[in-house]
Formats: sequence, C-alpha cells, structure tokens
Amino acid sequence: MGQSTIIMVIGVAIALTFVIINSNERVKETTDKNVNYYAKNVAVNICNSATEMLLSEVADDKSFRVSNLTQKKMMGGIVDYKLTDTTIDGKNKIKISVLAEYNGETAANILVASPSFEGFIPIGLRAAISTFNDVRTLGNLTVDGRDHDLNGKVIKDAVGVYSVWSTGKVSQDGSSRFGGYANDKDYQPTPAFNSTITKQNQSFPSDYTNTPDGVLGGASVGFSEGTLKYIAKNGKEGSQYVTDPNKLKMPLSGVTYVELSSGSKWNNVTLEGSGILIVHNSSTNAMIDNVKGNFKGLLISDHIDQINGKIIGGVIGLSKENTIGPAIGLGAGNVLYSSEAVKIATKQTGKGQVINDNFRLTIDYWLDK
Repeated sequence: MGQSTIIMVIGVAIALTFVIINSNERVKETTDKNVNYYAKNVAVNICNSATEMLLSEVADDKSFRVSNLTQKKMMGGIVDYKLTDTTIDGKNKIKISVLAEYNGETAANILVASPSFEGFIPIGLRAAISTFNDVRTLGNLTVDGRDHDLNGKVIKDAVGVYSVWSTGKVSQDGSSRFGGYANDKDYQPTPAFNSTITKQNQSFPSDYTNTPDGVLGGASVGFSEGTLKYIAKNGKEGSQYVTDPNKLKMPLSGVTYVELSSGSKWNNVTLEGSGILIVHNSSTNAMIDNVKGNFKGLLISDHIDQINGKIIGGVIGLSKENTIGPAIGLGAGNVLYSSEAVKIATKQTGKGQVINDNFRLTIDYWLDK
C-alpha cells in the first residue's frame, strides 16, 4: 500500500469518526429531547391529576382546604399543592395551586373556582302545604301538589307531592279544592277530601327542628341555626332582614327574613317577587295573614292564615301551637307546588349542596405553566 493510499484511508477514518461522533451527539440530543418530552408530559399529567383530585375533594366536602403548602409522591413524581379561600372583586373564590415535578421537568396549575350550587327540595317540604299544626281550609282556596312550571302550568308526567301534609289534623271545608301527586299519578283539584294526596297526623324526623333552618335540612346540609338570618342580613342575592315588614322593598329575592315580636301578625300582605320568605320569631308564634299578590319560591312562616294570592312553589308552617288555631283558614287564592320555583329559591342560599351530590364548582380560569 502506497503512502498516498495510507493517507487517504486515515483521512476517511478521521472523517468517519467525526460523522459517527456527530451522529451520536444527534442521537443523544434526540434521545434527551424525547426523554425530556416524556418527562414533561408525565409532569403535566401528574399536575392535572392532582388538580382534579383536589376538585373532587372539594366536591365531596365543600369545607376541604389545604392552607399550608403540602408535598406528596404521585405517579412516580412529586406534587406540591395548596388550596385556600380568596376574594376577587368582593366574591368568595377557591384558589388551587399545584406544582408537579418528574425527572427534572415541572408543570404547574393555578386554578380559581367559584362554588356554584344546585337547588334542592327541603326535607320539610312534604306537600304544597306542609305544617306542624292542624290545617283547615275554607273559601275557594286551591292547593295543588302536582308539579307546575314557573307560570303555574301543570307539567305533564312530572313527579309532584301531596296537597297538604301535617303532623296534626287536616280539614278541607268550604269550596276549597285539593289536588296532588301520589302512587305515580296526578290528581286534579277537587272539593272532595282525598286521603291519598292529603296526609294528616304525620311524623317529622326527630333530628330536625321546626325552625326555618331545621326544615331546610339543618346543620348536616349547611343550615345550622341562624344561617338563613345571616344570609338575609348579608344581602346575598337581594336578601333582606327586617323586624318591620313595612321596610321591605319589593320585589323580593334571595332570602327575606321578617322577624316579628312574640304574638305579632303581619296583616294584608301583598307579595311580589321570589326566593325564600320567612316570617318567624323565637317563640314560633309570628303570623302572616291575608296573603295577596304573586310569589314564586318558598314561604316559611310560624303561622299562615288566609291565602288570597298565588304562591308558586311551596308553603311550610312551623308553629306547633294549636292555641293559635288551625293554619290556612279562609282564602280564595292558589298554592301551586313547583319544584323549579323551590330549587331556584334554595339555590340562592348557596347551601345544602352535599346532599344529593349537588355541590359543584365553576372554573373561573385555569392557568397552565
């Protein structure tokens, strides 16, 4: 082999070495990129999974919070997270911060969510009219437990409730008419007493009280005693609290709480609006009398006498004192059960969502990094 050939071979070998080195570097670079890409994807997946888990925790327990930065191992990586209450533009929010790390790659989520609530039918609403007292209806009053829409039209094939439900006696007199729902069947209003849709001498669960908060479900669903009064005083959704009904502003909305002195009566009431209207005192002897106008939602009063307007939703009477006399009495109005009206009213309280899996979160924004 000549000298020139040897030089050529050496040159080719050197060039080939450079090619191999460059190729190896490119393979290594590509491999590193693939490894980093994989690690980044895993970090993102860990981060998103941790965020979803925290959201699920809040859905199961609306009071769940993690105030201090907490670290845990997850899916082969490490997650740091924190979940706290915050206020933005005067509104209560939940802030979730999550940082995930996997093989040197990181991913982060910053999530701000608002509690959003579904309405519910309270435990104390067993019929279009539910009371802890004797009931007697007179006049031309119509009480209909069939389910109605917000315009007072019967919803075909919908599940309704009884006409009247009472822990005492029920007397249907005068030209009053009862209609309702029972045994998967609608019953049109009629002046003839029908025990299928009218329930008397009933029992209410002993662990609930005959108070406004109690009939909505009590502390187990967020209504510890005083909650509704607090909401009313806070003005949420247009809520109002008064001791003088003349100071109320119509139309009503949210929770309207009228706290009367013992034995007092709110007379000649012309209602406008919607929500939850409460007439109550600690002696459970406040009365609303001669109710006129139109109201959509839930009326809760210690004692109710003379309904001459239209109530679309439901009525609950709290008083156990028969010395006041039977509830309802003479009237020429309409009480039309509406699950839609009741759910809209209870939704505005922002409470009671754990029962029936009704607690939800509305995502305001979700920032990925």
